[in-house]
Parts: sequence; C-alpha cells; structure tokens
Amino acid sequence: MRLRTALALWILGTVPVWSQVPEIGPTRQLRRASPPLSLHGIEDPEELARVTLRVRELRERTAAEQAKAPRPKLEARAEDGIDVGQQGAAATAPGAGRERYLQSHGAAPCVIVTLYDPETKTGALSHFDAGTGVAASLELMIGSMGLPEETRLQARLIGGMEGLSDSLFLQLVRELDRRGVEILEADMKGRDEKAPPRRFRIPRLDGGYDERELPGLLIDSIVFDTETGAAYDMEGLPPQEHRPGPPDLTRPSGHVVIMMKRGLLRD
Repeated sequence: MRLRTALALWILGTVPVWSQVPEIGPTRQLRRASPPLSLHGIEDPEELARVTLRVRELRERTAAEQAKAPRPKLEARAEDGIDVGQQGAAATAPGAGRERYLQSHGAAPCVIVTLYDPETKTGALSHFDAGTGVAASLELMIGSMGLPEETRLQARLIGGMEGLSDSLFLQLVRELDRRGVEILEADMKGRDEKAPPRRFRIPRLDGGYDERELPGLLIDSIVFDTETGAAYDMEGLPPQEHRPGPPDLTRPSGHVVIMMKRGLLRD
C-alpha cells in the first residue's frame, strides 16, 4: 500500500505548476462552505493515492477500448436534441414530447459528464467546468432523473486535458464511485502542440479566478443518445437558435450546474 501511495503521489507531482491550486493562509476567508480542501479537493493522502490510481486505470481501459473501436460520429441534433452549455445540465428519456438526444460542444478543458439508466433509458448530461462543485452538481443531476435510489447508473466522462483537468477528474471519479455509479468511459485528452493557444479562467480556492493562456487544447463535442446510452463525437454544430447562451463567468468557484427546463424538466 505504501508503494502504491508513493507512486500515485509521484504521478501527481508531475502536474505542471500552472494547474496547481495556490495555498491559502489561515486568515483568508473562503467564499464557499466545503469539506477540508487540498490541491485536488481530497485531503487524505491514502484516498488521494487510491483515487489517482483508479483514474489512471479507467483512462488506460478507455484508451485500449477506443484503440479497438473509436467513438462513432453523429450529426449535431436540432429538434430532437437538447444542447447543453458550459455550467449547464439537462435530463431526458425517449418518449412523446421529449427530446431523445443530449449534446454539448466545446469542452476543453471542461468535462462532459453523462449519466444513464439502461432500464428506463433515462439520461442526464452536464458540462462541468473547473469551477463546478462536483458533489452537489452530481446530486442535482441524479435527482433530476427521477429514479429510485437503488437504480444502478452508468457514467461517461469525456473531455478535459492532462495537467489542467486532473483535479476535476479525480473529484468526479471519487464522487461517482461513492454513489455506486459504473464508469464506462474516462476519456481525458493530452495536448496537441500545433493547436492555437486559448485563454481560460482557472478557479482558486478563495472562489476567485486566475487567467492563463494555454496551448494545444483538444476540444470535445458529444451527442448522447438516451435510447441506447451511446455517446458520439458530434459532427458540425447545432443551429444557432438551439444553442444556450454563454456561461456566467462571474459565478464563484464551487458553483452548482444549472438544470435546463427541457426534457424531463419541461414546464
């Protein structure tokens, strides 16, 4: 166990310094109430090591599966799809008056999270950014699906970038495992140094943000089919009138995703 712990902590130590959250002094006031905080939101070193190795195993399994069968492509949906923007979420199931597909585009270094119950074909999708409060947002997504507590859900994690989304992936895997959710896919990208740099806002523990210009981001756009539970790489973009507005970048770090009043939550 000590060797596994040491290995995982060494892996974490290789994360570039710009992805690490600055420490705060004892007199600084946090804007949010939360459990004890560490670099990755996990204070216990052994738990941090365990979750780190778990993420690594999931990513290796996903890479091996995609090497055999790459994710298929599907055109962006219009009338039969709900387009979910950054900081947003939606839930739906096939049926009269409801959209079958959930989709989101432009995830980098954000992570697209899908939840699915294959028995009822009920699905939820959210576009988590680096400032998303993971535990509360997952609870909101699961609650919006309206399923019994004993339902065995499946999840997919798609997006992010090595060295920038490590903390978000660690927290997502930990919270999904705690809830007994089966993680089918954990697809976090590397970097393409040929891609043009883009500016991003990186959350701090005090609820504020720092701006960074980051090169080589690979962007994910996903269409999620609630009839089958399959995830597709999106081809094209949904029509402009179907896209949600821009995210509220003034929200403090730790914010909860905003459920859209569509699909299962349609007024």
